[in-house]
Amino acid sequence: MRILLVKPNAATDSIVPPLGLGYLAEQIRRDHDVIILNCLARDLNLREFVDEVTRLAPDVVGLQVYTSDREVVRRYLGRLHGLRPRPTVVVGGPHPSSVPETVLDELGPAVDFAFAGEAELTFKRWIAQLEAGPLAADTIRGLPGLIWRDGARTVVNPPVFQADLSIFGEPAWDLLRPETYPHAPYAAFVQRLPVVPIITSRGCPNRCAFCAAGFLSGHRIRYRAPEAVVDEMLRLKRDHGIREIQLADDNFTANPRLVAELCELMLARGVDLPWSCPNGVRVERLDGPLLALMRRSGCHSLAVGIESGSPRILAKVCKEINLDRVRAGLHLIRRAGITTVGYFMLGFPSETDAERRQTISLSLDLPLDRAHFMLYCPLPGTPLYEEARRSARFRDDTDYGFNSAIHVPEGTTANRLVLQQKEAFGRFYLRPHQLRVLLGSVRSPTHLWHMAGRIRRWLLSSPNRAV
Repeated sequence: MRILLVKPNAATDSIVPPLGLGYLAEQIRRDHDVIILNCLARDLNLREFVDEVTRLAPDVVGLQVYTSDREVVRRYLGRLHGLRPRPTVVVGGPHPSSVPETVLDELGPAVDFAFAGEAELTFKRWIAQLEAGPLAADTIRGLPGLIWRDGARTVVNPPVFQADLSIFGEPAWDLLRPETYPHAPYAAFVQRLPVVPIITSRGCPNRCAFCAAGFLSGHRIRYRAPEAVVDEMLRLKRDHGIREIQLADDNFTANPRLVAELCELMLARGVDLPWSCPNGVRVERLDGPLLALMRRSGCHSLAVGIESGSPRILAKVCKEINLDRVRAGLHLIRRAGITTVGYFMLGFPSETDAERRQTISLSLDLPLDRAHFMLYCPLPGTPLYEEARRSARFRDDTDYGFNSAIHVPEGTTANRLVLQQKEAFGRFYLRPHQLRVLLGSVRSPTHLWHMAGRIRRWLLSSPNRAV
């Protein structure tokens, strides 16, 4: 069978290889003709997407769906539904995993199946059964994570998280072709280009009320063998000319012993690639000797999810951190010669104007080289989402993301919330030292272009309409 795996062309700051599609492709490529179509990286419009599907004539089209991509995906689905012959259409990714009971109704009859959670092994079994003939209810009832229709009823098979990550191998990097991607990595600031994300683990034990990582990948962390991770780094360097790695784990420093083992192995095998953790780490797991080892192995930047300067808000959103410990940890990171990055959110439910000002003041006071200020975005499936959704001050529209006032706390307006976000960026980065750091981080003309796009999007766009 010919399988087309699609990354939609939806607005985003980062244009990176879709690891999820790469892992899916690796599972089925030995038995099927697999093509990965990244509409975002190629900047394909809707007509060009349809032309590609028509030219390739796949038997199955699989679309990766984030909540922020829903409107784009609906347009794709509308065109796929009209094709003759029509391919079987399946969706997966964070959004179907977040709302498995409703995703088929939400996306409509153009979607035949969906997957929740880790789909690699189930997808392989589902493709094999699809190739064998019509899928009967008794046949697919045992496929973990499959979402399907039984008449008018949606059935969600419970997902299963695999304990042994070695069975997934590596993403199909030769199909992803990471060396062809534009210079727009997860974190805008890198040392060398090209750069790719990889993972060393899946899952996160923390239960932050605003974060979807736990139910997307499980609350038990499962690890890849350090030897396999280093093998992947060396292959990316040798076969694809990759010059930097971004570790995209949800909680990379949860096990300091494994972090140290990975760093020692990188040094012993001469990986010689700078690396960073753009998703954020827990500082309470770090100490001076470990940070020194991380630096020697190539670590140049660590992001820390701080979220708020208000202890009340931190408790409300179940962010189990101590701000004094964060400050001490950031000083340790800096002393090791590693760049510090702080992530903050504004607009949590019940947050006051004074608490937002606490957050901005904290960002200016902490030993941070860079900071990012997001507006709270209620992610479906998270505990805080239900509270936000019940509020009259929640709007679930097409502009869904961390740069939009999806939820506006009492006592403020969407316009004011967005202006406070811009104020936070301005006060942090319009300091002479920060401007020098910012300008010194440019690595290429295309890197500058994409950085300018992020600045336009986060700082210069018009405020949202009032709520």
